[in-house]
Amino acid sequence: MTAQELEEKKRLLELVAQRQAELRAKGASGQTCETEYDTGAEVCLSVEMANLDCDESYDDSYYDDCEVNVDYSLETDYRGSSEIDVEVYCEAEIDYQSRSGLRRSESDGYHESHSLGSYESDSGYVNLDFSFSSYEEVYKVNLDDAWCEMQSVELN
Repeated sequence: MTAQELEEKKRLLELVAQRQAELRAKGASGQTCETEYDTGAEVCLSVEMANLDCDESYDDSYYDDCEVNVDYSLETDYRGSSEIDVEVYCEAEIDYQSRSGLRRSESDGYHESHSLGSYESDSGYVNLDFSFSSYEEVYKVNLDDAWCEMQSVELN
């Protein structure tokens, strides 16, 4: 590894450690909880995993596109005969570099809807796509951040 690559690896390890500390401050698994107003039921969201998967060009010299996959789970302590509707929004941000030296950041997000019955849990999967022009010749891509939040929690 070159000195520059070692420095980049060190920077990434520091970012990972910082993100893990932030998640620990929120809870062991990065869990966040919201309370449904009418029933007082709690709904909790946990991001289970986020990963980056990139497809290389036909000659393996640059990336054509990448996708970020975010897996999450929901659970509630609601006791009742109705359902709680939960709107989840997930977003990811990537940083990439082209052969010309240009560095850019890009983000994408997606909404998912869930309905949870009494003491139910559910899981979700969000796939966020990032495409690059062949003229950019993107050769380096990092996942800077991936997160999910509950945007609404309402009794149905």
